[in-house]
Amino acid sequence: PTQGSPLVISSSSARFVQFRTSYVTASGQRRIRVTSVSQPVAPTKEPSYFVFHRTFDQACAAAITSRMAVWLLEQQDNRWETTKRWIDRLLVLFVKRFGTYTVGQADSLRLASCLSLFPSFMFNLRRSEYFMILNISPDETTFKRHWMMREPCDSCVLMIQPTLDSYSLANPEATPVPLDSTSLVPDQVLLMDAFFNVHILWGATVFEWMRMKYHENPDYAHFKAQVDAPERDAAEILRRRFPYPRFSKTDVNGSESRHIKTRMNPTTTHN
Repeated sequence: PTQGSPLVISSSSARFVQFRTSYVTASGQRRIRVTSVSQPVAPTKEPSYFVFHRTFDQACAAAITSRMAVWLLEQQDNRWETTKRWIDRLLVLFVKRFGTYTVGQADSLRLASCLSLFPSFMFNLRRSEYFMILNISPDETTFKRHWMMREPCDSCVLMIQPTLDSYSLANPEATPVPLDSTSLVPDQVLLMDAFFNVHILWGATVFEWMRMKYHENPDYAHFKAQVDAPERDAAEILRRRFPYPRFSKTDVNGSESRHIKTRMNPTTTHN
């Protein structure tokens, strides 16, 4: 196919971009495909800085940055350290440009709400399996990089920073909690969705109650609801996810719990 120059039409409130692509089908027919895109135009009196704050999509930015990092990992010599330094420089420049802070006071750093998650995405990207060189095979590395370059934005964000939900006796429904070691509560159940991995983690107290088979006793229906809810939600994730993720259920001290603990920020074990 051949694509001509885009046609741009502007007005006071919107800008319209039209792409016209011509191609020849297998039967020899020549066709033209027209795609029109409308974009809002910011008022001329409003500073571009504030427009950026309202329109910045940090999830999309994290997905694009991750794809650029994957590309660099494939291109550079000494690629792990080189790409990590590139991410560090990018993040420093980002915070310096859009953050407000007082020199010498780390607690004074502030970012707008539409920008505040981007540093967290980059932190988890550096700690993800895309930068692991030990205990991971070249086939698995290639497989995960392949999907990072092809999946939509929401899936890429899951690959970078998994979601973590908590289930308690008081609230057996999924409650989002921070991806932090402080979320490891003995009487709660965690469900982590990391796109390629889905894991259920029982707290120490919950696991002990399960060993005593409280969830099989009709008198403890509320505990059974707490145990069943994460399994129901995990089954729904597994049903619609492609490629099919690795799934495990374990207690907080089990060997499989490492898949969740390694993705958490170790607040309770490091200063």
